Amino acid sequence: MPALLITISTSLMALLPDSVNMTDKEIITYLKNKLGNEYLTDTLVKHFFTLGKAGEKHAKDNWMKLGLDHHKQKKMGEALQKLLVEIDSKVEEMKLDEIKGFITIDNKQVSFDTMVDSKFKHIDAYQVAII
Repeated sequence: MPALLITISTSLMALLPDSVNMTDKEIITYLKNKLGNEYLTDTLVKHFFTLGKAGEKHAKDNWMKLGLDHHKQKKMGEALQKLLVEIDSKVEEMKLDEIKGFITIDNKQVSFDTMVDSKFKHIDAYQVAII
């Protein structure tokens, strides 16, 4: 099962054909064609917001355990979104189907590390400051 299916809402999953096995990329393309990009984006954002609200107490408790400042939650979220947009752009530019790595979040920045020459290396271009 593609990872995307775990996170999309039941209403979107119901729109997918039953007998067809699709990659995450094919699922998004199919749903964009069926619903339109704006409607799909709005639906996914609302679904992720609902998931976030449901896990808010658990997230706050974990933030505190990890030493993260929960007052910076919005700024960290915005920095993470900028980082994901940058990574997505690079992946599309490189015509990759996927990229694997680690996202690190602390009180000052979010960053993305990936394998380079069989070693994990921080790539400066994938770092966003939290101000």
